[in-house]
Amino acid sequence: MSDAMTRRDRDDLLKLAKLRERIAKDEAKQRAAELLATAHQQIARTYSPSDDETWKVLDDAAEAFVAEADAKVASRCRELGIPERFRPSLDVRWYGRGENAMKDRRAELKAVAQTRCAALEKKAIADIGRNSAAVQERLMIGGLETAAARAEVDAMPTAAQLMPPLDVASLEEAVHQGRLAPAAMAALSSAGLDDRAIEHVLDSLPLEADPDPA
Repeated sequence: MSDAMTRRDRDDLLKLAKLRERIAKDEAKQRAAELLATAHQQIARTYSPSDDETWKVLDDAAEAFVAEADAKVASRCRELGIPERFRPSLDVRWYGRGENAMKDRRAELKAVAQTRCAALEKKAIADIGRNSAAVQERLMIGGLETAAARAEVDAMPTAAQLMPPLDVASLEEAVHQGRLAPAAMAALSSAGLDDRAIEHVLDSLPLEADPDPA
């Protein structure tokens, strides 16, 4: 058996890579749904003293202590002539939730969980696609038979080459030359001119047309 990969081997591996990519993306969506469901359960959950032996012991002790103290309050009220139905009392209770007892807080936490799960799913799907593409690329490049074909592959530009980084100096120059729309200039000013803010602003704001193309 030859160690060299045949064209049929490459074709079969390409099909397998695409199949695994599709399955992995489906699994990523399922995983995101499971993570979200688990987060919602945690947000909505209530706890009882019976859920934990230590909690149960502490809850029983607290109830016994408060019951004894309340009996003393009742006795003193009788000495003071305060009717039983009007007397003050002591009580203790177990709260099964913390801040998630508030509806608004639960809604806020669920929204954060939704956003985070969506981001995790998006990243997983992007990583799966990128890894699959890398495998497919190696297989296809390995099947190229001429130097000219390989040179064409090497000449393909990357995203980083097509999208050079922004710098504040060039943006300020564009503003001075009047090439940015007024709304964009105002947004740049309010954003503080840091690189990340400028990138987001320029992503959404159009350049103003040159009034004198000549």
